[in-house]
Amino acid sequence: AKSQTVRLTVLPHLLSPSSRTPPPPIGSVITSATVARVDDKIGATLLTEEGQALFVHVSEASDKGESLAQVFGPASRVPTVRVVDHYHYSNVSKASALTAVVTAPVLSYSDLSVGQKTVGTVKALSKSGVVVSIGPNVQALCPLVHLHDAPRKAVNEREFKVGDKFPCRVLHASSSKCHVTRKPALMKVKSPVSSPSVPPNTVAKGTVTAVSAKGVAVTFFGRVYGFCTAAALALERGVDDPEENYTVGQLVDVRVVESGKSPLSLSFDTESKELPKPKEGKLTGKVKPGDVVTEVKVVKSTDEGLLVVISPQGAEGETEEAHIPWPHTPDGASGKKARKKKYKAGSCHGPAICMSLDKKYPHAPALSLLSGLVSSPPPFKLTSVAMGQVVTGFVTAIHPSHGAFVSLGNHLTGLVPTAKGGADLEAPAVEPFKVTALDKSTKPPRILLKPSKKAAGGKVAPLKPGQDVGRVEIVSLKAERANVKLLDTPFQGRARIHWSLYKPAEGAKRPSMTWKDSDDCDIVPSHPFSSLKEGNVISGLRAFTVDDDGKGKFYVDLTNVPDLSPDVGVGDATSAVVDKVTTRGLMMLMKPGKKAWLSALEINKSADVLNNLRGKFEKGDRVDVRVTSASGDGEEDGKTTLTTFVDREVGEGRNPPKIGEMIVARVNRELKPYNPEPSLTVELKDGYTGRLGVEEVGGNRPFKIEGRFKQGLYLSLYVVSSLPQINLSVHPEPASKPSVGDIVTAWVGETNKKGCYVVGRGFKGKCLIKNLTDTFVADPKAQFPPGRRVTGKVTSVTSKGLVDLNCRESAVVPSEDLVTFADLEVGDILPAEVTRIEEYGVFCKFRNSQLSGLSHVSELSDDYVEDIGRLYGVGDLVKVKVLSKAMDEGKEKVSLGLKASYFVDEDEDEEGGDEEEEMDEVTDSEDEDEEEEEEE
Repeated sequence: AKSQTVRLTVLPHLLSPSSRTPPPPIGSVITSATVARVDDKIGATLLTEEGQALFVHVSEASDKGESLAQVFGPASRVPTVRVVDHYHYSNVSKASALTAVVTAPVLSYSDLSVGQKTVGTVKALSKSGVVVSIGPNVQALCPLVHLHDAPRKAVNEREFKVGDKFPCRVLHASSSKCHVTRKPALMKVKSPVSSPSVPPNTVAKGTVTAVSAKGVAVTFFGRVYGFCTAAALALERGVDDPEENYTVGQLVDVRVVESGKSPLSLSFDTESKELPKPKEGKLTGKVKPGDVVTEVKVVKSTDEGLLVVISPQGAEGETEEAHIPWPHTPDGASGKKARKKKYKAGSCHGPAICMSLDKKYPHAPALSLLSGLVSSPPPFKLTSVAMGQVVTGFVTAIHPSHGAFVSLGNHLTGLVPTAKGGADLEAPAVEPFKVTALDKSTKPPRILLKPSKKAAGGKVAPLKPGQDVGRVEIVSLKAERANVKLLDTPFQGRARIHWSLYKPAEGAKRPSMTWKDSDDCDIVPSHPFSSLKEGNVISGLRAFTVDDDGKGKFYVDLTNVPDLSPDVGVGDATSAVVDKVTTRGLMMLMKPGKKAWLSALEINKSADVLNNLRGKFEKGDRVDVRVTSASGDGEEDGKTTLTTFVDREVGEGRNPPKIGEMIVARVNRELKPYNPEPSLTVELKDGYTGRLGVEEVGGNRPFKIEGRFKQGLYLSLYVVSSLPQINLSVHPEPASKPSVGDIVTAWVGETNKKGCYVVGRGFKGKCLIKNLTDTFVADPKAQFPPGRRVTGKVTSVTSKGLVDLNCRESAVVPSEDLVTFADLEVGDILPAEVTRIEEYGVFCKFRNSQLSGLSHVSELSDDYVEDIGRLYGVGDLVKVKVLSKAMDEGKEKVSLGLKASYFVDEDEDEEGGDEEEEMDEVTDSEDEDEEEEEEE
């Protein structure tokens, strides 16, 4: 039996921890301790009045170089010391008598708090800034941008010298790092922003940390940061290019618009103040955007507008507070005196329409007295906005570069680009606009407008989206679009059918061959137009979108696809046609000019289907889909993604696979393995990757990725475990945990001089060198490479589930079942395992035996063998034929044959046969064209 040493203790504080005197807190200063013991050149032991033990090392005894005896006389009172650490095992606290330690404001990073002011010492200068020593073991970095209010390009060595005092303030601190600032303006801030839950409308100082064409990022204390968009800068400050107006390190004053989480929504308009509440009235919550009130009563006139009270409909006797900005009054442009005279306290006006719930004024209704908005209300809701629709809007601001910003009610904003005449409009003004581009998937939604010809007396479109048009005649037919003539509906303009908007009638006869249109473009049999000809009359069409060229000429796109909408967002169900088939998925066309990507992993859960996408889909096939992410019209193709799974969760965030779920994965050998043991990393939906380990694949051959799984192959797998590491298996049933005494199969993960680390289904463990085999192992790494299959007996299982294996044949196979030299007969065909490869042949060990034999290179194959390593590998399970056996100087020698012709009449070895055949079927799929794969 293995000897073990047990160490015991009689220390009372370890025998009874609850009865010991608690040590003094770290950082506490002790002024009344007595010397209990002095060990020359080592240190001194002290006792406090409470009986607590302190130890002062000789290096911590004196600043003046005095000896221990001079500082700590026997039984004398000692100078002031400070506790810096605890030794819990010996129940002694470590202390220091050094002046720098006793007087230090900070002893550890945990003593620091965000916004704390302190004085450190310059320790070093670097390109990144100044390294400051705040305490004995605490260092901080003052970044270059935080040395002065105005950013500098480099540290001034004349200004900062090692050893100089350095007043600073903590920006943020962790358990091992700290950043500080020396900016005078930030040193003076009384209540710095250090939490995302800062109240809205708070004005704070921050440091610009990033500038791009999208906007400016500003960072505060505690790593809290916010962002002001370029659009807001353009609207509030007239800034065309943020990169020209702001630099990293610049100190700025900003106002918090929205808070609660990082990044905060910021505004550089710090003059906006929260409006005072009127004395009469209260918030009933009964007035919503779009509601019209017949009368408003003025409470007070301010620089920003009118504070009023209203009587909500259906709430007799109740009044509600509201606010009317000056631009929303008919006299908004008048002088202060004229406005004050007309809108006296107590005067009544109306009617008015609620435009929004004002965020600045505790969500009180923001009203408008403009008759144009009252008589022709804006849409208010995004669902009420559609492509080609004419809507009423309120021009709020004009920017010479961007155009006109238009309020559509309830914080819904559109933009009239400068190219569409936005810079020529006036603000404030109420005008009709036409929707020219719409993307509901972005936040905020992207709505592009142009002034409507309807306002100038131009023609109004005779068709509306969704309107049935009856019969149409095909005038011209091309692969992309068919021009048609409306037979039942009067229409002056051009009507057309895009191939992505047409669905052939049920039972329509399609040609068997590809034909060409007038532009020499192919129309394949699966193309939606393949059964049409010029002159055909078709029905069942409706207007999909209606547009004009700005000169009174209209264009209408028609469709016969049921429930197809021009405006779809994330989560919406729709259909799309196949534009291109690739091995990775389908490029889809949702409508004219709107492409989307349908990944193969989102098409089907059957690997057989995905490995034959070109046989399942053709250009022109219509597929029912749901939108998982969306991009705006005209933006880069491929940003809109689709799925065919109806129950698929879509929206923000990703959806990891669930344990037990069957999923489909794509082999990508370029991905790095998760672990040292042999495994394959595969691509999953939503950008996830998974691990398919050797233990979950099995087979009789060592695990070799190149030979088992081709690049781009799709596999149907089962989820064994989910995040943080997604483990997969080819087996639908979960693995069971092994118990002591079980005979299990495992695969070698790694081999070293001590033994093998192995993995199996449901377990990990090890097998020591002495337990690998009954025979001598000359080269463990060569004989037991990663991926080799082993069989062993479980000898122990730890509390964490790790197992110890004994893979000796004598331990796994009963002695009476072991194959011996005497049992062998010439001509026997037996299972064996390749254990060694030499230039002259292959050594194989019989299964359930300690015997090995040699198959000479001439007996390895019926064909000429140029490279043995390409035929066989260590760990391969093979069948061998005994060609001869003999005793040579007391040694047992067996000659073996591995030629295929020896086993023509033999059945396959049943052990592992089905599994091997199944995996061979998977790996024997056709190779994809490499050039085509690169193109995709």
